[in-house]
Amino acid sequence: MNLVENKNLLDSVDARTRLAGSNKMEVLLFSLGTREIFGINVFKVREVGRTPHITKTPNMPRGVEGLISLRGNVIPVLSLAPFLQLDTQPGRGKTMMVAEYSKRTLGFLVHEVDRIIRVDWEKVRAPESVLSGNQGLITAITELENGTLVSLLDVEQILSNAFGEAIDGKGPLL
Repeated sequence: MNLVENKNLLDSVDARTRLAGSNKMEVLLFSLGTREIFGINVFKVREVGRTPHITKTPNMPRGVEGLISLRGNVIPVLSLAPFLQLDTQPGRGKTMMVAEYSKRTLGFLVHEVDRIIRVDWEKVRAPESVLSGNQGLITAITELENGTLVSLLDVEQILSNAFGEAIDGKGPLL
C-alpha cells in the first residue's frame, strides 16, 4: 500500500471513529426488488458481495434459502424479501450482505446495494403503530434529502424471528 492509499484508509477509519462520539450513524441503503428503500446499521454489516452458491438443506426455518461456506465458516443465508413478506419478481438476490450480531453471522440476499449514508439521530424516528404488523423487523424510519423514506431493519429481531433465538443471544426462545 502506498502512502496515499494508506492516508485515505486512515482518514476513512478516523471518520468512522469520530461517528461514535457524534450524533450520527451510518446506514447501508439497499433494495429488495420493490420501490421501497431499506437500510441497516453499517456497524452490523461485515461485508457485501456477490451471492455465492447456496446449498439447500431440509428443515430450514422460513425464509432461509440454505447455507454457504464463507472463509471456512458455514453460515445461513436468508432471503429478505420473502421474509419481510414483500411481493417481488421471481429469483433471488444477486447481492449478499453478511451481518454479525452477538457472535452470530447471517447472510442476507438483497436485490441491490445502493450506498452508505450518514444520518443524524434526530432524523431517525420510531415506526408508527401502522407498522406494528412487521413483527418488529423495522426498528426505525428515516428520510433522505429527496423525501424518500428508508425503513431501517433490526438485525437482532430478524435473527430472533428466523431462528427462534432470544435477542440477547443467549439461546432459543422458550
